[in-house]
Amino acid sequence: MVLLRTPIILLSLVLLLAGIVSVVPASISAGVTPAATPDFAMSASPSNLTITAGSMGFSTVSVTSLNGFAGNVTLSTSPPPVGFGVGISPFILALKGNGTAQAHVNVNDNFNGTTTWFLNIIGTSGSLSHTTTIQINGKPFIAPTFTISAANPFVVAQGFSNSTTVVVSSQHNFNGTVSLTAGVSPNVSGGPTLTLSPTQVTVPPGGSGTSTLTVSTSLATPIGFYNYTLTGTAPEGGGFITAQFNGALTVEASTLSGFTISANPSSQNVPAGANATSTILLASVDGFSGKITLSTSAPPLCASCPNWGVTPTQVVLSSGGRANATLVFFTVLGSQSNTYTVTVTGASGGLSHSVNVAFTIVSSKPDFSISANPTTVILPSGGQGNSTITLTSLNGFSGTVSLQTTPSPACPTPWCTVWSITPSSVNLTPGGTAFATLEIIGGAAGTSGNITVTGTSGSLTHSVTVLFKISQSQPPDFSLSAVPANLTITQGSSATSTITLTSLNNFNGTVTLTGTVSSNMIIAALSRSSVVLPPGGSASVTLTVAASNSTTPGTYSVTVTGASGTTSHTVQVGVLVKSRTSPDFSISANPSSLTILQGSSGKSTLTITSLNGFAGTVSMFSMASPPGLSMSLNPANVTLVGGGTANSILTVFTTNGTGLGTYQVTVTGFSPGLSRSVTLAVTVAASQQQSFTLSVNPTHLTVVQGSAVSTTVTVGSVNGFSGTVTLTAASSPPGLSVTISPTTIVGNGTAAVTVVGSAPGNYTVAVTGNCCNMTRSANFLVTVTSPPPPPDFTLTVSPTNQTIHRGSTATYTITVTGTNGFNGTVTLSATISPVNRHGPALSLPSTVGPYSTSTLTVATGHNTPQGIYTITVKATSGSLVHTFTITLNVTA
Repeated sequence: MVLLRTPIILLSLVLLLAGIVSVVPASISAGVTPAATPDFAMSASPSNLTITAGSMGFSTVSVTSLNGFAGNVTLSTSPPPVGFGVGISPFILALKGNGTAQAHVNVNDNFNGTTTWFLNIIGTSGSLSHTTTIQINGKPFIAPTFTISAANPFVVAQGFSNSTTVVVSSQHNFNGTVSLTAGVSPNVSGGPTLTLSPTQVTVPPGGSGTSTLTVSTSLATPIGFYNYTLTGTAPEGGGFITAQFNGALTVEASTLSGFTISANPSSQNVPAGANATSTILLASVDGFSGKITLSTSAPPLCASCPNWGVTPTQVVLSSGGRANATLVFFTVLGSQSNTYTVTVTGASGGLSHSVNVAFTIVSSKPDFSISANPTTVILPSGGQGNSTITLTSLNGFSGTVSLQTTPSPACPTPWCTVWSITPSSVNLTPGGTAFATLEIIGGAAGTSGNITVTGTSGSLTHSVTVLFKISQSQPPDFSLSAVPANLTITQGSSATSTITLTSLNNFNGTVTLTGTVSSNMIIAALSRSSVVLPPGGSASVTLTVAASNSTTPGTYSVTVTGASGTTSHTVQVGVLVKSRTSPDFSISANPSSLTILQGSSGKSTLTITSLNGFAGTVSMFSMASPPGLSMSLNPANVTLVGGGTANSILTVFTTNGTGLGTYQVTVTGFSPGLSRSVTLAVTVAASQQQSFTLSVNPTHLTVVQGSAVSTTVTVGSVNGFSGTVTLTAASSPPGLSVTISPTTIVGNGTAAVTVVGSAPGNYTVAVTGNCCNMTRSANFLVTVTSPPPPPDFTLTVSPTNQTIHRGSTATYTITVTGTNGFNGTVTLSATISPVNRHGPALSLPSTVGPYSTSTLTVATGHNTPQGIYTITVKATSGSLVHTFTITLNVTA
């Protein structure tokens, strides 16, 4: 600010002297603000980047106009340390007045070490210059892997099995399927056995998957210390990742007492809609003999949930003997894929032992799977990498699967990585396999990402993810691809596929080619055994695959390997060989119809016959229409040789509540590409159902309040009934104490029902018997009365008053009457009032009986004073006391 003081002061003095003004300010200040200079500001977001070696980090630099600045700002960076690269785009920003423009900075890390540094972004425009800073934190690349954990130490007793949860955890973003195996050392005869369910665990990035390890021993398993090892293997980048867990296992001396219980098999897969069985084995230990009651854990309650039961529910073991029961596992077509563990418990007196049986429901619907190899593709910027996509038919799936990928980024190479899949659809035959190739062209060095390949057929959709990593630089290399990747050949014919080799990273050399078949049932030949690839060039050879007339129809593959020095790559070609005459099979049932009484079961023998040389496994499932029946197939899977036959037993179960009528039971056999059925008519008829009766005698009881009274309940057997009936009782209204002894009766017998009345009134007692989904009831009446009064007696004296002259005598009759059963001796006494000299004299017997009369005599003399006298007669028997008062008037 500029102060203009001097002229104003002089002017003030002149005016004051001239008398123009009387008061003039001594000074006045005035200020002038110059215009702001146009400029710009810079910022970065984020301003702190953490980058893993082999990857790239990104930040956005914003340049903002200040004070109307307009013009170009040129961006540059400070030099990065060795092992890091920096790029900025665009590096010239055009700013409009008060506007903002942005540039993108990418930093890639190939250092593979830990370091922190600062990247300066400098913006200049003429004489203006500003800087913003980004902190860069580099960290080493750690390959994805996984860990395995389980119980340690682990203890199991002889003759028992024990289980623990195995946890497979992702480390460093591992994503894949881990195959698990288990081993034990030392491996001695009769030693512990280890099983895993499931044997493959899917582990998501940062997550975990679980499996159950079961260690089983017998009574002969040597006691001592063992080591157990869990090994997990997962494919990664053309190789494998392996992890192990080592734990201590101790086998202790048997704690079994009485009997052992085991199951065979202890785990199995069950197609949805089918049934399965496991044999429950019981064995006597140390001379045990007796009845063992079997029960299972409760099944889940929902319409699509499985059900299960054990039959029989009781077995009898003789000393040193064995017995079997059958655990039946039922499913419906809507049952979801899941593993259910059924606990079967055997109990005898105070002894109780259990065994777990695992049933895994698997889908019975035709489906397909999709996988990738490798799941991680590492390639240079501008280079090409491939992953083979494999599709496999499941449960006889047949059809076209359309393939698509997540879209490539909408930016041009070399900044972005792009990809495509060839072919875009494949045809799968039942049980067959097809291949496609995911081709990836590398973008900016240091970048990485995931590509999801999705296969779709109708409502079926499955996906697999492939990770790509763009390295800074790669040695010269080459790639292999096959078109078509899948061939279909009829017996006695051949087909061809073109194998293309492409130079990568200026590869220049000779590649030697070999072809390997998955089975000697087919023949493969290459048109050339080697090719010469110039830098950036490509070459092709023809693969011819032939099948003879005797080649077994089925799915095969040919692996073509290209090798040059220490570098080799492979590509697979799927081969489907079809038969000139299609193999087939048939199913028949004998008998073809069944009549089953309610509560019982029926069997039919199924014969599966090979046709046209069919050989393979036939999986069978059963279904009833309308629903209401339970079925089992034993075995559920049969294996046929060409021209042979196999049998399976169909068992149809009913309950006492199964509806009467005719059902259609359809048994369908599946083998890849084939399904055949047979239908049986099953008639459910009414049966002489085993049952029981319930009665009480007597049916009317009378009891004094506070006392007890009993009646007898009788359980009667109908049609050989031998179940255990549980008895309960309740009174209505409440007010009785009711007990039953015993509370259970097997088959038939009696029990005592005892009631104690606490309040007078009339009651109804309902006795209920329950067994085997049956309920029976019987009622009896109870009248509770008040307790009677205690024994007593009454005392009367007559007449109650008399008048006599002096010198006379009066008599009174005393009557004692017993009540409520009184039967005691009564002591009599009497008193007179007033007591005067020469007053009246009293005489009466001292004791009398409970039902008696006696005489009271009152005598007076000539000198007895005149007046009215009161006489009190007292009767006593123990604690009972009664009195009676009379009067006597004495006159002259």
